[in-house]
Amino acid sequence: MKNTFKKSNILYVFRHGETDWNKEGRLQGHLEIPITETGERQAESIASILENKGVEILLSSDLKRAKRTSEIVSKILGLNPIFDSDFREVFLGEGQGKLISEVDLYFGKSFWERWNNHDPAYDKLHFPNGESKREMDYRIHSSLMRITELFSDQVVALCTHGFVMTRMLKMYKPMLKQISNIQNGECIKFHSEEVLSREKIVGNKITYL
Repeated sequence: MKNTFKKSNILYVFRHGETDWNKEGRLQGHLEIPITETGERQAESIASILENKGVEILLSSDLKRAKRTSEIVSKILGLNPIFDSDFREVFLGEGQGKLISEVDLYFGKSFWERWNNHDPAYDKLHFPNGESKREMDYRIHSSLMRITELFSDQVVALCTHGFVMTRMLKMYKPMLKQISNIQNGECIKFHSEEVLSREKIVGNKITYL
């Protein structure tokens, strides 16, 4: 496939297709939930978006819902997906499997509101025995640094998860006043300059952790 975007260091990040738990409003985290038929159609739609973007490398979270989505996309693009556990959803600990409507009952008043508040004051927040937002930010940022260096001359697509993408927007597009929920099958375009910008600002040490 001819790549007209080579040297542009473009990264297309998309969310996996719909699962039954997405429809139910149930927290998945690292639990293995398959995508629905609607999710498979969403994957096909993602592929149609990416088909003429010159994508050469397809990376994916190794969780089942992302793997299946990327497998569908890869067949259409003619690529072999590379699965990487570093791009998993945030680990929710005791929150995994809970309905969103139950979160405050289990973990305290306004917990869900604080979890979805991306003010840095809440970056250390985590579900019991789970990963904090700050810890996930470090995991994702470090992994993105790695892939932008490894595939610096190639256009890359990444299949990951909703909260991961939300935090990426928070980190790399700080000009956004509000960050709406990332929908299943949604695709966002980043430039590697944005992914690298945090390190350019703070030097070799990632001090925002």
